[in-house]
Amino acid sequence: MSIEVSVVIPCYNAEDCIGTCIDSVLAQNFDSFEVLAIDDASSDGTVACLRSYDDKRLRIITQDENSGSPAVPRNVGIQEARGAYIAFLDSDDLWHPDKLRTQIAYMKENAYQFTCTDYIVREIDGSEHNRETRVQAGFRDLLNLNTVGCSTVVISKDLMSNFRFRDCPHEDFDIWLQILREQSDVYGLNESLTTYVKSKNSRSKMSFRNLVGLHSLFKTHGQVGTLRALLMIVQYVREKRSHSTTGNT
Repeated sequence: MSIEVSVVIPCYNAEDCIGTCIDSVLAQNFDSFEVLAIDDASSDGTVACLRSYDDKRLRIITQDENSGSPAVPRNVGIQEARGAYIAFLDSDDLWHPDKLRTQIAYMKENAYQFTCTDYIVREIDGSEHNRETRVQAGFRDLLNLNTVGCSTVVISKDLMSNFRFRDCPHEDFDIWLQILREQSDVYGLNESLTTYVKSKNSRSKMSFRNLVGLHSLFKTHGQVGTLRALLMIVQYVREKRSHSTTGNT
């Protein structure tokens, strides 16, 4: 029986959350999928937790050395994927039971190759709020504001096979821009099917490293100079804060 969806989960020192993440995938009311958990040389009990599962849908791949970025294990997952579609999920995030069934049906009905959905953000204090994505976005739309949550993405393997994550800050934002520059738009389903769980170590926080990464990203993809890239960062941060307060990404 062919596999429809390969779920790619990069893991590093995720023993506190990987079980809940895997449980949310195995609880899908959709049958044709495999789970690729790629451990990036964890030093805690992540691998032991993964190996405690007795489920043939789960494939565990271990890296000998830590890469320092989710880009490398995601690329390993893409290479090993056997499904017609690839879905990405971070080890501290959760899927709702209807996620795959709803999103795959949405893609098939509309012949879409690249999709995302709304998602729920769970803050460190436990409070939750919704983030909306655009119904349709092209390269310039995303460059102005990234509304694509990585753990909500499902993309056709045929399309994804032409691209790989680069080891850089905002590696997911970077690859979406790579894809949209070369291919068609990304289509958003306005239904919250994922919960993004924030922690003190969340990579999406606007740290100095992430701001430097944004600067490099805007120079590369926007094809602009240093000053223009700085202005783009200011505009981007304003847009992000504005959309966050109104319930959008």
